[in-house]
Amino acid sequence: MSLKPIETAYAGHRFRSRLEARWAVFFDAADIPWDYEPEGFNLPSGPYLPDFWLPAIQTWVEIKPSLPSEHEIRLCIELFSASIKRVVILAGSLREYSYGAPCLVWGDPRGVVIQSSAWLGGDRWEAFAAALGARFEHGESGPEHISRIVRPVMERLANRNPDR
Repeated sequence: MSLKPIETAYAGHRFRSRLEARWAVFFDAADIPWDYEPEGFNLPSGPYLPDFWLPAIQTWVEIKPSLPSEHEIRLCIELFSASIKRVVILAGSLREYSYGAPCLVWGDPRGVVIQSSAWLGGDRWEAFAAALGARFEHGESGPEHISRIVRPVMERLANRNPDR
C-alpha cells in the first residue's frame, strides 16, 4: 500500500508533499537558496517539472519518497542533457540523508555517480534537525518554528561535548 502525499504549505509555497516541504526547511536552515518548481521542460520522454532549483550550486533536485522508476531516471538524464546543470535525485526519507545516504547525481565530472549527500557541503546536522522536526499539521512553519527545534538540539549536543 502506498501512502498518498499530503499537500503542505511552507514559506509561501504549496508543496505536493510533506517530504518536499521538509527539504525546503532543510535548505532554509542550511542557508541554501532554493526555488520550488521554477520552470518546466519539454523533454523527449515527456513534460517534466523538477522539484527544486538550487541557484547557488547550479543544481536541479528531484525529491522521491522511494527509489525512482526507470522513467523518472530517464527524465533526470534528459534534464541534465537539456540544461547542462547537475541533477540530483533524493529518494527516501530525509532522515536517511542525515546519515549520509547515497543519492544519484548527474553532472559530476565522472558522469552519473552515486555519492553521499556530502554534495550539500559541510556539516548540516542543524539543518537536518530543523527539517526532521518541522511540524506542518497544525499550521506551524517558518523560522520561528525552526529555531524552536534547533536550539534545544544544539544545547543537548553542547552539553554532551565538554570541549565545546
